[in-house]
Amino acid sequence: MSRAEKKVIIIGAGPAGLFAALQLIEAGIQPIVLERGKDVKSRRRDLAAMNKEGIVNPESNYCFGEGGAGTYSDGKLYTRSNKRGDIDRILNLFVRFGAEEKILYEAHPHIGTNKLPKIITAMREEIIASGGKVLFDHKVTDFVITDNILKGVITQDGTTIEAEAAILATGHSARDIFHLLHQKKILIEAKPFALGVRAEHPQALIDKAQYKCDSRGEYLPPASYSLVQQVNNIGVFSFCMCPGA
Repeated sequence: MSRAEKKVIIIGAGPAGLFAALQLIEAGIQPIVLERGKDVKSRRRDLAAMNKEGIVNPESNYCFGEGGAGTYSDGKLYTRSNKRGDIDRILNLFVRFGAEEKILYEAHPHIGTNKLPKIITAMREEIIASGGKVLFDHKVTDFVITDNILKGVITQDGTTIEAEAAILATGHSARDIFHLLHQKKILIEAKPFALGVRAEHPQALIDKAQYKCDSRGEYLPPASYSLVQQVNNIGVFSFCMCPGA
């Protein structure tokens, strides 16, 4: 069987799923991406209904849908990790699909919520143009396993999709998948969980602390900062910051 004929399913069209699909295409494999939610354009309508009318679509909301939970966040690309992959490659892929080139050299690259949907759409179009498939409203509810080998998946409407391999990229909010893995006696391992809080400071206070002056003037940008501290052998750190005006 050639690579092009090998059937690989990716469950989830968030960042992990989309970049996994692009990597497989580079390797000559045309994946099938199954996403329980909707495309970014349709998600926007569901989010509007949730925010304005309190109507929640359990499969299409801030957590589920094309692009994952990050689609309608701020698009920050900051990471302290430099051992888990080729960061420059990912940043260049973002630029290729429509992000500004400045994310390649900024210390804290930032795409922006308004630009992310178009970038994610361009990624999906590339996957499809290269022979892959992206299927929305396809929630995986079961695995087909024979002799401890995955043979495929079953979606919510009862459809069986055969595959030689599957990449699970469902994110942390798909609790039903964790229950399914447990029921199927598939080994899963919990990773450390970070708890975040939001802190707000007047921008003038941060400017004064960082620039060591009463006013930054018209030529200096709003100052930013990061916090890293060990408390009883537990790391406390600021994940990101949004400078003010």
